[in-house]
Amino acid sequence: FALLPGSPAIGAGTSTGAPATDQRGFTRTGAIDIGAFQTGPLVVNTTFDSNTSGSSSGKLSLREAINLANIRPGADAITFDYTMFGTPQTIALAGTQLALTDTTGETTIAGPTAGVTVSGNNASRVFFVAASASGDITGLTISGGKVTASSEGGGVLNQGTLFLTDCTLSGNTADAGGALSSAAFVSSATVTLTNCTLSGNTAASGVGGAVSNFSGASGVTATITFTNCTLYGNSANDNGGGLSNVAGSGTATATLTN
Repeated sequence: FALLPGSPAIGAGTSTGAPATDQRGFTRTGAIDIGAFQTGPLVVNTTFDSNTSGSSSGKLSLREAINLANIRPGADAITFDYTMFGTPQTIALAGTQLALTDTTGETTIAGPTAGVTVSGNNASRVFFVAASASGDITGLTISGGKVTASSEGGGVLNQGTLFLTDCTLSGNTADAGGALSSAAFVSSATVTLTNCTLSGNTAASGVGGAVSNFSGASGVTATITFTNCTLYGNSANDNGGGLSNVAGSGTATATLTN
């Protein structure tokens, strides 16, 4: 029987004396699960946003894959099934953000060649990276993220370490950081964007139409780096239509190249 997301058996076994394969003949790699079933590669094969669609039906949603990565110790790589995602697809979230919370290793999400849009459906933020967690997202379009007044990061809120490569962030709305807010409060926050486009994002009543980089506590640093990126058509009600970089109580650094 497949282990369900959240099962205490996931990643809780020991490799000492464990068979090299599970009962189905699948190789035990990475964190060893307790029992006869080893959770395998995290390959998303449905556009449906669900916590419960996968285990018995053979479908794994992006939310399920992230939840599994959060509870499995060590690094995890999430990819997309080439058959299901052979043409451009959209994953519309059902009202809550996708949270990367694993502090034991980096979670990598590699979008398919054909492209996939992850939309907040104008009902929620799209991605959240927790303090001390690390995420590496490649080849996604992040759009339709929206958070309520006095909230930040419509597309993405980062409080840990985040790499965005070949991504498009468009049509997201927040009080601050319409597309992306990187906020250092408990610990330092770092974002690296490479070959990304940020357009048509809005800070409805605050700063950073596209991006807000902010350090809110003494002794912590908010660092953001842009390389070969394009920011256009973003707007803020206050400062920084494209980018707001504010030290606050700590240190904030922004580096832009090409």
